[in-house]
Amino acid sequence: MLLGGGPNGGGYNGSAVSPTTASGYSSVAIGDAVAQGSYSFAMGGNIMPQDVFGSPFAPTYARGNSAMAFGEITSANGNDSFAVGFQVQANGLSSTASGYGSCANGNFSFATGYFTQSNSNYQVAIGVANIGGSVGGSNPLFEVGNGSASAYYSSTNSGYYQAVVYPSDAFVVYRNGNATVTGTFSVSGSNPVLVYPAGDLSMGGFQSGPQPYHP
Repeated sequence: MLLGGGPNGGGYNGSAVSPTTASGYSSVAIGDAVAQGSYSFAMGGNIMPQDVFGSPFAPTYARGNSAMAFGEITSANGNDSFAVGFQVQANGLSSTASGYGSCANGNFSFATGYFTQSNSNYQVAIGVANIGGSVGGSNPLFEVGNGSASAYYSSTNSGYYQAVVYPSDAFVVYRNGNATVTGTFSVSGSNPVLVYPAGDLSMGGFQSGPQPYHP
C-alpha cells in the first residue's frame, strides 16, 4: 500500500526510484518513502538535495524485512530494524537508530542522540559523536559520546547539507569487563570505594587532599 508522493513527481534529482514505492510483500509506504522489504513500513520524506553524509537526495527507506522507518531521510536496512528521526540508519539485524545522524551498524545494537554510532553487536551508544571503535580487540557494550558535531546548510555547495564531526567518549564499558572514563570520576557515600581482597584497583594518578576514610 502506498499513500502520498514526492515533490519532484517521480524521482529525486533524476533518481529512478519513485518517491512513494511499496514494492515489498505486504509493505506500506506513506509520504516520500520507499518500503522494499517484506512486511516493511516507511513513512516520511526529504526536503534537501543531499544528506549530511554526502549521499544524494533520497526518500525514507525501509529495506529490511519487517523493518520500520519514520522521519526524514531515515533508513531501516537490517531485517527487523527500526529507524526514527533525521538522517538516521539502522543497518544491523534487529538494530534501532534514533535522533539526528545516528547509525546502528551492529546486530542488536542501539544508537541514539546526535551523530552517534553503534558499530559492535549488542552495543548501546548514546550522547553526541561517540568514537564507536574497539580497544585492544574488545568491543564496547555501552558508550557515552561527548564529542561535537554540527550540521549546516551550505549555500556555497549547491545548497547541500554539510556535517563536521569530532568524535570523543566520556564513558565506555567493554565486553571484557573493562571500563574507561575520560575526565574526573567522583564517588560519594560512607564507603565510596570498596576493593575486595581478590580484586585490583588501578589508578592513573593521585591528588593531594584530606586523609582518606578507613572504616
